[in-house]
Parts: sequence; structure tokens; C-alpha cells
Amino acid sequence: MKCPHCNHEIKKVPLTLKMQKVFNFIDMYIKEKNEAPSYDEIMNHFSTTKSNVARYILNLQERGWVAKEMYKARTLKIL
Repeated sequence: MKCPHCNHEIKKVPLTLKMQKVFNFIDMYIKEKNEAPSYDEIMNHFSTTKSNVARYILNLQERGWVAKEMYKARTLKIL
């Protein structure tokens, strides 16, 4: 699988249980609403902080499960 932004090869790394739940929520949200959830929507769904959401998203990116554009809202994409 190739990164849609920089075209380098991405290898998916297994997720922790919590990251899998966040990934499933993002995937479901995109399928239902045809747009990515905001950090606030993820934060409210999981009753967590915005910094935790940012950490989950970064980990999902690093593990090859999602991609997003820097400094743009609702740009999460499932890889």
C-alpha cells in the first residue's frame, strides 16, 4: 500500500484495542456521513481529551491505517 500524499510504501502495523475502537469509529463515521469526523466528535464519542485524539490519529497514521492532510479539518482517509 502506498501513502496517498508522499507515495512511499506503507506497511500496516497491528492496532491496540483502543486504537482499533478509534479506527472503527472513524471508518463507520466516514461510511455513514461521507466525511471524516472532527477531533471534537471523536473526543466526545470516547469521552477523552483532544490531545489524546491527536495522539490516536498520529499513531493510526504511523501504523499505516489512516492518512490526513496537515492543518486541514476533516481530511482523515482510511488506507
